[in-house]
Amino acid sequence: MVTQTAYGAISVVNSLPSLLGSSAAINLKVNVVVSKSKNISLNGKPINDAFISTIVKHALEKCNGIGVSIDLKSEIPIASGLKSSSAVANALYKAICDEYNYKLELIEVAKITSKIAKKEGFSVTGAFDDSTSSLLGGITFTDNENFELIRRDVIDNDKYDVIICIPPYEKKNPFQYLGIMKKFRDVYREIFSIALSKKYWVALNINGIIINYIFGYKDELIKIAINNGALAAGVSGNGPSVVSVISEGEGGKIIDDWGKNECKVILTRFRGD
Repeated sequence: MVTQTAYGAISVVNSLPSLLGSSAAINLKVNVVVSKSKNISLNGKPINDAFISTIVKHALEKCNGIGVSIDLKSEIPIASGLKSSSAVANALYKAICDEYNYKLELIEVAKITSKIAKKEGFSVTGAFDDSTSSLLGGITFTDNENFELIRRDVIDNDKYDVIICIPPYEKKNPFQYLGIMKKFRDVYREIFSIALSKKYWVALNINGIIINYIFGYKDELIKIAINNGALAAGVSGNGPSVVSVISEGEGGKIIDDWGKNECKVILTRFRGD
């Protein structure tokens, strides 16, 4: 029996426009416990999720496994832009391989699951930025075209709060917006450079506002956060979640005002180590 944990993340720089991306791990986790089995099951039932089924199949093929019993618990809201797919894929793949004594480094797992997600059509780029931050923690900077980790920075967990709004509307399909996003390629290369220069919150602000505009989400939630002292605020991933970063203990007004706007509000912190 093997236990593995991976974490959610928020976008610093969306990778779709330029294939250069940056994500920051947050302390919302996915926890899986796997055991060898003659069959394949998830929480005591057959797997009926295509993405999870694909990851499990590839992991078993990699480690010459037969079957696996999986217990999966997640704190990360799905289809929200908080990188739940990357976290689930990483935790599952690593745990299954460990259970069958096929040892892989964390960076190898992140690369493998990203390539699977891209090849099988679950992700446009493979989301290597999300995958690396999910497993390694901190803020990661990646070249998603070449699945290269450019750099990983550590964040001070105790210095900031991360406040998340899950709004009452559905995520939009990023494949429908690829054309307009590619028109921002040069802009996003500049945003990536800003983030690399350690101006993380400047990059997050610009990224989050542009993605909000491209996808046509409401901008009121971002305005509320900025007007109430957020260091940065914007859409995470391709939405619909809106995130704000604020100095520790100073986010009460954002929480209250977002709650009045039908948000499901989550208060968490970065996973910096």
